[in-house]
Amino acid sequence: MTTRFPMRGFRHVQTLGAAAAALAAGCVFLPPGTSSGEVSARVPLADLVLSEPTEPRRSEGPGERGPDPGWSGASRAADLTFVAADLTISPDLDRIEGIVRSTFVALRPGTVEIPLGARDLEVREVVDQDGKALAWRRADARLVVTLEAPLEAGELGEVAVRYAARPRLGYSARPDAGPLGTYAPEVFAVAGRGALEGWLPTWPTPSDLAVVELRVTVGDQMDVVAGGVLQGVDEPGAESSARARSFRWRTVDPVPLDSIAFAAARFETFTARAGETELFFHLPADASAEAAQRTFGESPAVLRFVEQRLGAAFPFPRYDQVVLRSHEGPEVDGSTLTLVDATGVVSAADELDDRRERPRRAVARGIARKWFGTWISAFEPQHRWLLDGLAYLVELDHEAHVRGAPEVSLEWEFARRLAVQRVRDARGAPGPPDRTRDEVATRAGWALRMIRGRLGDASFWDLVAEFAAGPEPRCVTTEDFRRLAVERTGVDLGPMIAQWGERRELPELEVRLQRRVVEGVGESLGIVVRQTQPGPLFRLELPFAVHFADGAVLRDSIVLDAQETLEIVPVDGPLVDVGIDPEGTLLAGFDVEKDGASWVAQLGLERTPVERLRALEEVEALALRGDVAAQAALVAALLSSPEPSLREAAAAHVTFRGDAANEVLLRAASQDPSPWVRRAAAHGLLNAFAAGRFDPTGAPLDALRTLRAQETSPAVVAELDELLELTGA
Repeated sequence: MTTRFPMRGFRHVQTLGAAAAALAAGCVFLPPGTSSGEVSARVPLADLVLSEPTEPRRSEGPGERGPDPGWSGASRAADLTFVAADLTISPDLDRIEGIVRSTFVALRPGTVEIPLGARDLEVREVVDQDGKALAWRRADARLVVTLEAPLEAGELGEVAVRYAARPRLGYSARPDAGPLGTYAPEVFAVAGRGALEGWLPTWPTPSDLAVVELRVTVGDQMDVVAGGVLQGVDEPGAESSARARSFRWRTVDPVPLDSIAFAAARFETFTARAGETELFFHLPADASAEAAQRTFGESPAVLRFVEQRLGAAFPFPRYDQVVLRSHEGPEVDGSTLTLVDATGVVSAADELDDRRERPRRAVARGIARKWFGTWISAFEPQHRWLLDGLAYLVELDHEAHVRGAPEVSLEWEFARRLAVQRVRDARGAPGPPDRTRDEVATRAGWALRMIRGRLGDASFWDLVAEFAAGPEPRCVTTEDFRRLAVERTGVDLGPMIAQWGERRELPELEVRLQRRVVEGVGESLGIVVRQTQPGPLFRLELPFAVHFADGAVLRDSIVLDAQETLEIVPVDGPLVDVGIDPEGTLLAGFDVEKDGASWVAQLGLERTPVERLRALEEVEALALRGDVAAQAALVAALLSSPEPSLREAAAAHVTFRGDAANEVLLRAASQDPSPWVRRAAAHGLLNAFAAGRFDPTGAPLDALRTLRAQETSPAVVAELDELLELTGA
């Protein structure tokens, strides 16, 4: 135990061919729209948060490229510089035929074998730049090509593979992606996490950067969107009976191979401009201009914000957002395009539904990942967590800019709870936890948020801006970020990166408060903090705030580097409460023991949003036992909290019996400006009825009917309809 004493406008384009012409004519700006949920007053930028990898992170110095994990541990023989793929999609969409040409530079003398990823590919022919046939063999999922003659270091070589494939991974084809099975064909192919080699013979080190040229031929009047810039569309000749067209795309700069992607469908395309960047939004063919405006209208403002945050113009001449009906799940990144599913399209009918800021968030995440993922990319997969965390940090900074820092601080708190729960669930399970990319990005964002707190906001963003800057794309490692931080700030982030970015565990903190009288010192408060997580200890600072009856607040922090730490705080007046981590800046699990009056005080409106959110469960337990002060605090939290997310959470905790609870839920369901809160309050009434705490007869029933007639949010209407149906009304 240690003891320490504190010191005091869219333009509509029918096809991509027309879209190219629209560039010359100029594009109409889209004014920044409102979010699909409630928008708070705009305030200065707020803090961000977290994601970490699950295995130890190691990196080599500049030029010291390590073994290629994707090729049996063998060192790289060559550096890829250019990929040209000519792909034809079959009429039934389930088959690809193509020729892929890879140009490379030998890295060492005597290079004679070139490995390519070719899982599930039917290889028909391999030739060199002169068209001479080359010998090749299969080695598991690889295609090993033997060159006609060994190359010297620095010498150029080229291999072309003609092949066919029915891809099983990273490729999706649906001819009936339209509503009710109507014929609306869609195809998309992505490269992430080893998927590329299932549909295109490629390099065994996807972090290599290369200029990529895709020529995709597809029929049924489908358009093709890929990374880079559209070079042209080859229409079938008048004498041809085929309806297929060929779309030629090329990246302006080298990009990582695991960012190769394309999508084909019958699109309605809309455009906008932000500075020097063209923004293209490709929606299903029946999408309206109004739906496009509602969904993507904020995109130019998002891009301008990110440019300001990073102090540089968007590094690519265009950005494409593709909406697909056949894609379900998280968005998928290509080099300069992002694929999202059609549920993100917002119509007038569901603008007030529970979609929150999803379309804008998808744009912010996609744009940020073009900087942190394409412009600068991970040298090896284990460094990707840093880039995804930086992108998530930028995304949440923009949300704080739009929705307000207090509201977004609650989002970080929800993310903290989820991260802690996942770590707890994974304890004792065999093998590393299976995390999605977004889960890793969230935890990495938290880690970077704490790093930002250490460096200070201005120094941190200056560091990130310099890290992201440069005249050309490049691969980076976590060590690059660490070295730059030392050079620019004098702070070695290595220990923080190792602690928050490489460990699977998170700290678990048990906090106990003790009032005591020390002879010669007087009355004091003892804060006892014990680390209870399995494995090694964490070294961290735990902020706290002591609240006195006269309104004074003492703020300080405790350095935790032992199993148990005691902090003694002199007390010179009546205490009201002690807040632990009041701003919600620490990624940890908390078990805080306090009396009931302290928890009620923590729910007061003068406390931080995070503190109030953390008090809800404890105050609910008191309210269920009949504590009048606790019941009044819950009512005040639901009716008076400035943050919609806090009011929404409070509605779920108003579960005590009595007219006061039903009346406040009914009031929130009818008067709250946020549809999320109205829905939560209506659901609270539904639960109260099911538990026998709410009898909707007489005046309450009339009020419910009036609510149902006036409500505009489909999500709230669904809750009210179920309640009215259960009551027989």
